[in-house]
Amino acid sequence: MRLLVSSIIVLNLIIGAPEAKIVARGSVPKLIALTFDDGPSDPYTLKVIEELKKEKIKATFFLVGKKVVAKPHVLDVLVASGQEIGNHTYYHSRLNWVTERKMLDELKLSSDIISGYTNGRVKPTLFRPPHGFLPQSKSQAIQKAGYTIVMWSVNGDDFYHSKTGIRSPVSIAERVLSRINGGDIILLHDISQQTVDSLSYIIRPLKRKGYKFVTVSELVRLSGRYALALKKRPPVTEEVNSVLVLPMQKIKPESSYFESQPNYGLPLPGPEDRSAIQTWPRRLFDR
Repeated sequence: MRLLVSSIIVLNLIIGAPEAKIVARGSVPKLIALTFDDGPSDPYTLKVIEELKKEKIKATFFLVGKKVVAKPHVLDVLVASGQEIGNHTYYHSRLNWVTERKMLDELKLSSDIISGYTNGRVKPTLFRPPHGFLPQSKSQAIQKAGYTIVMWSVNGDDFYHSKTGIRSPVSIAERVLSRINGGDIILLHDISQQTVDSLSYIIRPLKRKGYKFVTVSELVRLSGRYALALKKRPPVTEEVNSVLVLPMQKIKPESSYFESQPNYGLPLPGPEDRSAIQTWPRRLFDR
């Protein structure tokens, strides 16, 4: 179960390091950022792009490195259509299950893959933690590595549930539209037809109400940095009592967690595989 992230705009996380930040929403009421996790996929990412083209808007896609290797042609289309690209780890790993070193290796490998396939034209600086897990100790390492961490303020809940499957397109849209306050970052997933079909139900009503759709980077730039002047954290709510730790079930302070030995999952590609980054075909970008 994914959780709605609290309405933080830009939070300064490291004293004396003003560039360190988490973004969960913007401050301009009539701007909306659509974001899509867990791709690229074929055909659904391509179908999402077609819907965005119809509406003449751009979005931000957080890509899983392993899937980019499997579907590089989808990355070509994403970049050619002007979509913004973010990092979503190599294996879609939960950050509280891996060591800091493993996490940073995954981030670097995914960024190298995206940069390699685009001939250096795209170098992701945005990162979204899979499942919304963000232990405070690791959030600082991520930012030190040069990433802005992007969470969300509206969750479309458009992913698969073991008991109920995936919501219908209308249900996804109704959930999103009922939660919009302006300046929001919307969490969706480019891995199902239901999400593809929900987009017109989401985008067109918001356009009629005067909302404009931008990428996350545009939202942050246009929102400014005023929230960094805040002296205290946002108020505690039932859903969020720790800004930086977002587990799958009830949210608790990081200190209440007991982590067993890190689960490394599958190993990352070895040196011989990584060297392929230098020789990957750049079909679109060699022209």
